[in-house]
Amino acid sequence: MRTFEPMAFWATRLEDRPATGLAPWEEGQRDRADRAQWYRFDDPPLRADGAMDPLAIVVPADVMPGAVGEKVGPSEDMWFAPSVDLTMHLFDEWRSPWILAHNTARHAGDGYASADMALWDYGPDCDQDPRLVAYATQVFLFTFPPG
Repeated sequence: MRTFEPMAFWATRLEDRPATGLAPWEEGQRDRADRAQWYRFDDPPLRADGAMDPLAIVVPADVMPGAVGEKVGPSEDMWFAPSVDLTMHLFDEWRSPWILAHNTARHAGDGYASADMALWDYGPDCDQDPRLVAYATQVFLFTFPPG
């Protein structure tokens, strides 16, 4: 089994914690292409009013291939899934330090997959009722790097 190494960009920009599902390297029962993660920026791009820069939400939204990884699990064959299309719908301001990102892969086949994600804010102190602040869809293709 090859060791899973997060891409340097993600490791230096975002901290994440699983809410559902398994880590990419963990063995276990995998019965769905659905997962939820908590994310926060190491250095949050805040506006003067304390809200996150609206474009910052694209970063945690761009992890949708992880739902396919949730279903497939660890493998000898490493794969990478660059975006073919990423569409964002922004509904409200992101104010909590952590955001909950729930994503589902709806289809995977013929080298492509389609997924969606809902991003939830819990207020400045993470103690308020959740608010849907963004919804995203993504089509990505699978590539298999050598080695």
